[in-house]
Amino acid sequence: MKKWLLALVAAAALTTACDEERDYGAPNEDYAGTLVVTLLDDPAQSYTYEGKRFSLVSADDGTMTLRMHETQFVPQMPLLTMEVPGIAFTREPDRLLLSGDRIVPLMGGTPYERYVITSLEGSLTDGMPDHRLTLAFECMGFHVVYDGTGN
Repeated sequence: MKKWLLALVAAAALTTACDEERDYGAPNEDYAGTLVVTLLDDPAQSYTYEGKRFSLVSADDGTMTLRMHETQFVPQMPLLTMEVPGIAFTREPDRLLLSGDRIVPLMGGTPYERYVITSLEGSLTDGMPDHRLTLAFECMGFHVVYDGTGN
C-alpha cells in the first residue's frame, strides 16, 4: 500500500512539474502570418503582406535568431531572407517575451549595418492547437509588426 501511495504522489509531482514548463512550440518552428510595414515619417504609407513565413531558431548562446523568409518592407524591395540574431527572451508563466535593440541583421551570412533592427519587442505564446508569434520593431525608418501562428 505504501509503494502504491508513493507512486501516486510521485506521478502527481511529475504532472505538476510538466504543467509549469509550458510548451511554447519547437524552437525551430515556422510561423505563417501577416506583416504590416508602416513608414514612420508618413503613416499613410503602410503595406500589408499576408502569408509571410517567419521562424525562430535557438542559438548556442542562449538567445534566439529570427528568420524572416522572403520578406520585403515596400513593394519595390526585392524579396530577402533576413536573419536577426541575438534576440533575448525571458520566460513568463504563459509566454516567452522577446526583446532586442540595435541588432544588425544578416542576409546570406553578411551583416547589413544599414538595416539595424531597433526596439524589438514580441512574444511567443502557447495556444492550443497553435502557437502565436507577435513581433514589433523598427528598421530603416519603418515600423514593422508581425502576427503569425505555427502548430
